[in-house]
Amino acid sequence: RVPLDKKIKQLSRGMKAKVSLALSLAHEPGLLILDEPTSGLDPLVRREFLESMVRVAAEGRTVLLASHQVAEVERVADAVVILIQGKLIMQVRLEELKQSCCEVVLTGNIDALQKQELPGEVISKETSGSQQQWLFLNTNEMELNRRFSQIAGLIYEVRTPSLEDVLLRLLMSSREKSDEQNAKLKQEEATASSMSN
Repeated sequence: RVPLDKKIKQLSRGMKAKVSLALSLAHEPGLLILDEPTSGLDPLVRREFLESMVRVAAEGRTVLLASHQVAEVERVADAVVILIQGKLIMQVRLEELKQSCCEVVLTGNIDALQKQELPGEVISKETSGSQQQWLFLNTNEMELNRRFSQIAGLIYEVRTPSLEDVLLRLLMSSREKSDEQNAKLKQEEATASSMSN
């Protein structure tokens, strides 16, 4: 409950968020756009706020929630749009993402995978010692298990990644590609410069 005897500027951040939400919903919009609405809120108010967003969506209204709090998004969203540096990377229903995205931890005969046609799309590979983690899109656990079980000496574990894991891998992959492109451009500039001298 919002205290009626105080001016808005005297309210806590959480109470101000509740007032803002009430004002936003007063005219019953079909589309509600919120940018980092839970930033700075304490955990209890954050939870109440997100639950109210779920109720608004259940009434048939669309809530577009821009947030870096990926765990919150995963808890309340039906669909996600991932933007990296303003570029649309992925737009998918959350349930579809969970069904078509797999993380695989590999050890052993990893080199044998180079000769295999793998299902789906490998969007990132991370190495830590003798272990590698690959993130696959557009495949499923059953298909990966079927393919990997045929490779002698390969030890693997297939699991469903969280939305945060997917986002982090996409960010790292995007940065690596950007770094590679920048290095290639610098090399081309250096080559062009040495040719003109």
